[in-house]
Amino acid sequence: MTSTWRALASGLALALSVSSCSSDAGDPEAAPEAPQPPSPSSEAAPCTVAGFTPAEKTVLHRRSAVVLYAATHEMSPGTAASGKEMLSRYDLAPVRVTSSSGEVPEELRRAVLGTAGPAWPRSGPPQESGPFPYDVSNDTANQFRRFVRYQGASALHGSWSATRCGAPYNDGSQVVRLTGKFSTVSVPRRPRTYVCGSVPRDEYDDRAETHACRL
Repeated sequence: MTSTWRALASGLALALSVSSCSSDAGDPEAAPEAPQPPSPSSEAAPCTVAGFTPAEKTVLHRRSAVVLYAATHEMSPGTAASGKEMLSRYDLAPVRVTSSSGEVPEELRRAVLGTAGPAWPRSGPPQESGPFPYDVSNDTANQFRRFVRYQGASALHGSWSATRCGAPYNDGSQVVRLTGKFSTVSVPRRPRTYVCGSVPRDEYDDRAETHACRL
């Protein structure tokens, strides 16, 4: 090969090399694809079933009396006391909604509790109730007495079912039925005063006698 052909071949090889490098670095088709926005998920899916209305149902299996709030007064013979006081949580009745299918969304939890009784927050009833006025006296001549000022309530235990459609339960194309169990506490009753050792008037006094009188 003559020197002229060698020069032409060398130049052509160099041009091809530069062209190849330029294509790898600058060709838009060879550049990484831009990240695509995430596709809509069931978390944002509205219900598309015509006429659907969410519903909840609770079935009560067991109810029991509890002393939800209480305070005691130890009274000497012939003494009296009056004023206002706060009642503290006593029976720590649980407030929860559970399902075997997983965690219960907050809106469904509150809906179930609202059907069964008051829709308490996750922390349950407040730690104190009141203040309430009180007026107690021990009119015995030689006997100490204990008084319990308390608010009774009902501990409720049962099962629930609900129908839902859309986020966060599914993609909104069908209605699903969910089930589970619940436990909650009814609205506290009006405060009462019970004299420890006396005859209970009802199941709430009986609970105060067998439990709260030992405070």
